[in-house]
Amino acid sequence: MSRRNFSPPASRPPPTHPPRLPVLFLRARDAASADQYEAAAATCGYAAEFVEVLTWRPRGAERLRQVFAESERRWAGLVFTSSRAVRSLRFALAEEGEGSEDREQEGGEEEKAPVVPARWRSLPAFAVGRKTAESVQAAGFRQWAAATTTLPGGSADWDCAVDAAALAERIIKDHAEKEDSDRDLPYLFLAGDKRRDSLPAALSSAGVPLREVCAYETAPRAAADIERDLARAYPRMRGAPSWIVFFSPSGADAALPALHGAGLLRNEDGCPRIAAIGATTAAGLRKHPAHPLTVSVTASRPAAAVLLDEIARFDELLKLRGRFNRRYCPSPTIAFAPKNLSGRFPIPKPQSSLRIAGGDVATVRRKPDLAGGAVDQMSGEPLLAVLAESVFRAVDEDLVVQ
Repeated sequence: MSRRNFSPPASRPPPTHPPRLPVLFLRARDAASADQYEAAAATCGYAAEFVEVLTWRPRGAERLRQVFAESERRWAGLVFTSSRAVRSLRFALAEEGEGSEDREQEGGEEEKAPVVPARWRSLPAFAVGRKTAESVQAAGFRQWAAATTTLPGGSADWDCAVDAAALAERIIKDHAEKEDSDRDLPYLFLAGDKRRDSLPAALSSAGVPLREVCAYETAPRAAADIERDLARAYPRMRGAPSWIVFFSPSGADAALPALHGAGLLRNEDGCPRIAAIGATTAAGLRKHPAHPLTVSVTASRPAAAVLLDEIARFDELLKLRGRFNRRYCPSPTIAFAPKNLSGRFPIPKPQSSLRIAGGDVATVRRKPDLAGGAVDQMSGEPLLAVLAESVFRAVDEDLVVQ
């Protein structure tokens, strides 16, 4: 019997992983601790780049010291819409005073120790966003002792409002629940010099007294500095970023001229897509007088894990749309186009009906439609849906994906 000579299998090259898609965050990276946005980006398969577009510094230290030297019984509660206001309060109560410019490098040990006088800690403190809420809790206010919401990835989020409108609702509710003798007490709002009018206006219309102290001021970085940092980040991003994330309307004003000048908003291949940390920032981008932008993702909550999870979901929907259109829509009569991350997708009126009876794409089920007809909705993995023939007449109806 002849013997076969078996050669050892050729060694296979190690598996290569596709490079992480770059996401450009228009904020400073937290240098004193692990940056939440960098960690969330890595968890979702993205590479984070940071370019700072705003600088800020504390303001009104003497006024803050005067207020906190008085009785806390003069106030109904405190309101914070930025972690910068909490840091300014720390500066003031530590008697560091004004004038020390800061680069948003939060998270040091000095910011983990309570600084608020003990008698003030029982006052309710209201905050927008996880980062602000955590800063409020770390400063010593006791209202933030319980984590009530679980974020993607399993991390806990402080019980905080998602935007100014939600914050106003909480304050109005708190005011309504107070004793009659306490309803004339004002809430103390530690604001920035460029704060929006939405929160004060909402509280005023509801009859809630509010007193404001300007605790910090922001200013745009020099255009040359922003352009230099963009140029340094460009090679690491291998060109244009996949996403650009904006954190405030003032930050957009500072960044957009440099981004346009660097050619990063040409959108030749669908990138970069634009994300906003909240509704106010998204509205400012869409209505920007010089550089209006289409916002693909607006974070449902102003938290790093939420934002990156929704960016990842949007990218996955784009992939599914491509597979869906290649397989079932050879002609462009029906477009499956994600509009935002709230689960609503616009479907243009097709020329003829289209039904999908399962297959390896998804499982079809019937459900009532708001237009009075029926919708074939496919649920599962991947999540896709198309309108049934009876609903095709509703040209402007949106398809609800649950």
